[in-house]
Formats: sequence, structure tokens, C-alpha cells
Amino acid sequence: MSSSSNSNNPKSYYNTPNYDGAASSSSSQHQPKVVYKPDEISSISTSDLLPPPPYSPNPSAATVGRNSSSSYGSVHNNRGSLDLENQQQQQQQPLLSNISPKPAVWVSSSIDPLEQQAQQATPSTSFSPGLALFNKKNRKSLFHAASHNSGDEHDVGHCRVWCKYIFAAILLSLVIYEYSDKLFSGVTPAKPKPSPSLPPQQPNYCSSSNVGDCVTWQGMPSTIDFDSIKNLELIVKHTNDNDQQYSQGQQLHEEGEEDDYYYVIQQGQLIITPTEDRHRGTILSDIKIYPTDLDLSYDLTYPEDDTLRLLVEVPMYFKMRGNERQQRRPCVNAQIEIKLPYDLDNVHVQLTNMNIDVVGPFVTDNMEVLDLQSSNGHIILNEGWAGKRKLNLITSNGNIEINGDKVISDDEVYIETSNGKIRFTQDVIAKRRVQITNSNGEIEALPNLIQADSEVLLKTSNAATKLSRVMADRVITENANGIVSIVHAEAKQEIVVTNSNGPISLSVYGTKNNRVTVITSNAKASLHMPYEFEGAFALSTSFGDVRIESDEGITYQDKLDHLKRGFRRGKGNKGDLTAQTSNADIEVAFDV
Repeated sequence: MSSSSNSNNPKSYYNTPNYDGAASSSSSQHQPKVVYKPDEISSISTSDLLPPPPYSPNPSAATVGRNSSSSYGSVHNNRGSLDLENQQQQQQQPLLSNISPKPAVWVSSSIDPLEQQAQQATPSTSFSPGLALFNKKNRKSLFHAASHNSGDEHDVGHCRVWCKYIFAAILLSLVIYEYSDKLFSGVTPAKPKPSPSLPPQQPNYCSSSNVGDCVTWQGMPSTIDFDSIKNLELIVKHTNDNDQQYSQGQQLHEEGEEDDYYYVIQQGQLIITPTEDRHRGTILSDIKIYPTDLDLSYDLTYPEDDTLRLLVEVPMYFKMRGNERQQRRPCVNAQIEIKLPYDLDNVHVQLTNMNIDVVGPFVTDNMEVLDLQSSNGHIILNEGWAGKRKLNLITSNGNIEINGDKVISDDEVYIETSNGKIRFTQDVIAKRRVQITNSNGEIEALPNLIQADSEVLLKTSNAATKLSRVMADRVITENANGIVSIVHAEAKQEIVVTNSNGPISLSVYGTKNNRVTVITSNAKASLHMPYEFEGAFALSTSFGDVRIESDEGITYQDKLDHLKRGFRRGKGNKGDLTAQTSNADIEVAFDV
């Protein structure tokens, strides 16, 4: 073997004459055998062996050793690595024979903790001591290799870091929540917005529109007392002598001018409070106006026919041109309360742009007529009403509600609005007639009763009609573009339900000879009839099916998918059922 090959073989040192284990260990009792081949090392105790000098191959040899792991003389070390300076120092030091051999643990002072973590993360990676030199250039690539081999541990470390931040954020949130009252005690909370369902009280409406320039009108007494009257009339309206101005405004509008008329009464409220006093009553008022010279007038008549009549008239103005429209916009806000004695026979109220609230129960049922009319405002009876003749509730662009107690009239109940909702939470009963009319608004009476001895008439459009129970000799319901749902309808003579572009759901109770007519279009009709029904029936649709749940007792004259006609329980009975629709189905069941 040549000298060059011996210099590159780390085990050739054992075959040189310079190796003398006895000389270095003369104090030992046992002399080690001369070993000429590394394979014979198994016969010698490991405690008697000395390590070879550090091996530092040239770059070419190191490359060969790295590429061929099975070549003779290659060294694999997964414990660590030496830097170049330590290797040179190790080569210059003589061997110490009196030191017991220990497992080689290579520590380099140039390796930082990050490099050590990378090395420990890759225990299976083989290194040549001369090549495993750490510096700033190869640190990144080696750490990348270590991270690639132990990606799970690397991800776990990042997860632990993020978990610390998340845990700290949760603790901070809990502390802020616990001590929020103390931390933010000086912050002024935002004011809640008024509910849009109930118009707010606006005694200073003019002030908010005209920068505090409105004043209380002093032209009428704020308190008017009355005694021993039978009839009370209150009217708040725009003056009738403005008809000429109205005509002129219409003419200007038609000619393309910017001016237009509008109502000066912007918003107001009337409160009616029934009292337990039989004869004495009071009218309280607080009327705000803008501008201060707005020309209002009132007329109070107290004649000998036991009628008190209060008339308040407000002029009608035209809008100004350009910026003047915002600078001068006349307005009136009227707040009026009537303390009502219970011995009155008739109460008539006619208002413009004002709400009406009846806030207390009526002591007796001796009143003949309660007539409440307004526009652009709601009417609410909070404690019902009972009277001998008529209840009349009329408004526009506002809701009408009956709450608290029943409404009972010995003659008629008439209720009308538009662009608002009619809602009953109590029964409405009349001896003769109940008429409820609406447009662009719902009619809802759930779960209450609407009853009349003669007739119940309900009309609306573009909204739903939802009724729980309706009873009368004749029940008539009209709708358009809305749902009609009647849970219980009962009539001695006739039930008529008409609709267009809206479904109908009807359950009929009562006598076996009911006359029922149901007509709609472009929507389904669903009917539940009495099981005892006797009479003729005709059910028809177009582009739909007619279905009868049970054929028991039925004799068909026509039995087609879209048309079914015949008799139930014999021919010649007085009952009659007619149902029509289009582009939808009809379903009938005799199961009530």
C-alpha cells in the first residue's frame, strides 16, 4: 500500500512501527496485543485501546468519502463536528496513553444554540468531521435541511408560540370585560333612537325645524272647562277660505312654477281621557306655532242645545322659492287633551295630521256615538268602548288599533284607514253591522271575534287579511294582491270571499246548508267545509287540479282534473259551494 494511500487511511496508523501500546502503558499489568488489522479489535478489551489521532483528510478525499459511505477508511459521526481551528490543535497534540477512552462527543464553540437544535433534530444524518463546519454561509442551508427532516417538531414550536399570544389575548379580553364599568365610566352612552312604530311626542316640532323660533300660541285659552253638556265637537283643520289660494297654487303648479301648497299642521296629538265625573269636563291645549305672527283662529260655541263646539282653523301657506323654502316654513304642532265626563251622548272629533289616543276605560255604555276622524295619524282605543249606536274610526296613513277591552255597539262599527294596519286584540261586536275597510294595509284580528247580527264586511288590498273568527248572517271579504286566511267563518245565509293574485284559506262552520262562494286568480284556494254539508258544488280552475279529499256521499256530474261538479248528500238541498281560480289548484275537504 503506497504512502499516499496510508496517509488517507485512518486505520493505517495501527500498522506503523511507531505504534507501541506497551510504551505508553508500562504501568499497566496487561500488555495489549499488536493489532495489524481493525477487524481483529474484537479480541481485545476496549479499555486497553487508545484512540487514533484526529483525521483531517484533504477536500478531494473528503468528497470521495462522503459520496461512497462503504469505502474503506470512511468515518461516520452523528455526534457533532469540529471547526477547523480545533482540528489543527488536535493534530499537534500527542496522544495521552493514561486516559481511559470515552465515547467521542464533539463540541464546537462556534456552534450556536440554533445550530445545535438543527443537529439534534437530525440524528440520522451522517457528517464527516472535516465537512461539518458551521459558519454564516452554510448555517441557513443546514437548518433548512434539519427543518425539512423534522417538520412536525418545527410546526409544534410555532404552534406553542402562537398559543401563547392567543391565550394572552383571551386574558386581556376578560380583564377588559370585567372592569369595563370602571374603565369606561366617563364615556357618555349613545342615546337610544325612538321606535319607528310609535310616532314620538313632538311638542317642539317647530323648534327642531326652525332653530327654536316657535312659540306657544296665545290666541286661545289653554284651559276650557265645561259642564252639563250632551254633545262635544272638536275640529282642527285648515281654513276653508283658502280655496282661492289653493286654486292659484294648482294653476302655478300646472304652469311649471316651483311654488306648491302644503299643510301647515305638521304633527299633533289628541288624548281622550274618560273620567268618573258625570257632568264636568275640561279641554287642555298647548299649540306651538312658527312664525310668531302665524294667523290662527278659533271659535268656541256653547249654545243652549247642550252642545259644545270648538273649532281651530289654521291657514294654508305656499312654499317659497329657492332658499326661502328652508328659511321660512310655517308649521303648527297641536297637543290637546279632553277630560271626558261619562254623561255625554255624542263625541265628534275631526283633526288634520294628528294622532288620537283614548287612554282610559269608559265608565258606562250610555254613549250614543263616538266619532273619531283624523288624517296622517293613528287612532288607538286602549280600553275598548261600549255604546248604544255607533263607533266610527277613520284615518289615513296611520294604524287603527283596539286593545284592552271589547268594542260593543248596539248598532254599527265602522273602521277605515289607508296605508296603515288595522289590528284588533279584542272582540268587535255589533248588533247590526261591522264594516272594516283598508287599502295598502293589513286587517288582522287574531285570536279574536268579529261578530254582527246582520253583516260583516271586510275590504283591503295589497296586504293580508288574517281573521280568527267571523260570525254573521252574511260574511263578505274582499281583497286584491294579498293573502286571505279565515280560521273560523260562520254565516246563516252566505259567505263570500273574493281575491285576485292571492291565495285563500277558509274554514266554514255552521249549518249544513251553507252558501259559500270563493273566487281568486293566479293562486291556490283551500277550503274546509262542514261534514254535514248538503247541496250542489262546482269547483273549477285553469292550468291546475281540483282535488276533493273524500268522495263520500258525492254524486259527480263532471269529474275532470280541472273541473268537478255534482251533489253531496242528495240532489235538491239548499246548500251551495262554488270555488274558482286560475293557474293554481283547488283543494276541498268536508272535515269540519
